[in-house]
Amino acid sequence: DAHLCMATVYEAQRMPPDSLIAAALRATRGDSLNARAWETIARGYLTKADTAKAVDAFTRELGGDPQNTQLRVAVAELLHQQKQYQRAIAVLDDGLSHNQDQKLIALKSQICIEGQLWRCVLEGFRGEAAADSTKLGDSTFVKAAIGAAQQIPDTQQMLYFSRAAVRRFPRSPDFWKVLGSAYQLKGQPDSALWAEKQALAADPSDINASLLVAKALVDRAVFDTLAAKRLKGDTAALRRLRAAYGVQLDSATPYLTKAIASSDSLQRLSAAITLLTGGSKLAGAAAYDRAYPWLEQALQLVAQRGPEDTLGARQQIRLQASFWYGVSSVQPLFTAYGTMAKSKDCGQAKAVNDWIARAKQALIYGARIHPPTVNTMLQNLVKIEAIMPQVKKQFKCTNF
Repeated sequence: DAHLCMATVYEAQRMPPDSLIAAALRATRGDSLNARAWETIARGYLTKADTAKAVDAFTRELGGDPQNTQLRVAVAELLHQQKQYQRAIAVLDDGLSHNQDQKLIALKSQICIEGQLWRCVLEGFRGEAAADSTKLGDSTFVKAAIGAAQQIPDTQQMLYFSRAAVRRFPRSPDFWKVLGSAYQLKGQPDSALWAEKQALAADPSDINASLLVAKALVDRAVFDTLAAKRLKGDTAALRRLRAAYGVQLDSATPYLTKAIASSDSLQRLSAAITLLTGGSKLAGAAAYDRAYPWLEQALQLVAQRGPEDTLGARQQIRLQASFWYGVSSVQPLFTAYGTMAKSKDCGQAKAVNDWIARAKQALIYGARIHPPTVNTMLQNLVKIEAIMPQVKKQFKCTNF
């Protein structure tokens, strides 16, 4: 082509790159896929340090020579350097549609990861696993694939890779926990609980696994409100229904023991959240005698460290737990008062008196949650509180 010949002459004469580019552009007017012309244009723009136009020219060159893997890699690398990750992937995908070259696959994986294109990363992992199933036996590979699935998040892929992981690494609590999390996201709580119990079985000392099991047991517990409505007039049957619900929730408490005693503040906080959830569920079902021990323990875990401890998660738990603890205490307090009055025991009288003080303080502290309920409960509580001085005098107690 005469125009390309002129470009060669310009190059030999060391003329400015604009002259070469102009000559080569004239050559493309007669042949828009002239690879040599676009190569000349691209290199001219690189000489001018105009990478964007150079990339465009190289891309046009690639259109005329799609099987040129070396050129395709070079174009993708230039786009990669310019952080044009999506365009780089598009160039590589076009090449991979013609040829599953390992250089293209490896570069695509690198660009996807660097560009945080997690869907693309995940597709790469699935492709590698499909091509070579032994990859799923590599814990580093599986962890990376799970990490990509979590970033999107893609529940189906989390399930795929975590299932593969637990088959090959059944003693890894971490993989079982990921599987449990995937089942939770999938809306399969029973399967999630099973996986979380497997995690704990793999490492009984794993407090975080214990917390997951406890949370799953509490979350899946549902009170039968329809049955409660039907049994509204049958006090004994309603008591049995609430007791059964309490037993269901109590199954979680052994899994909280280590977290409650843990030196890790985050683990104690997680335990407090689960205790608050379980206690408020029981209180909502009017199973107050079973609710207040849960809530009392939650309050102990988030007790104020000082006057400045009034913000954050601990404060939110403290407020909620105070409200529900106060609400849950009133009815059992009347029962405890009746038992104490018959016993004429100063030990029991002191316990009731102390409990009244704790319940009153909790109601006042948690009043902002629902003021009308708190006001009603305080009115009931004051009735018992007013009698306690007479009890103390009548029993001749000196211990409070």
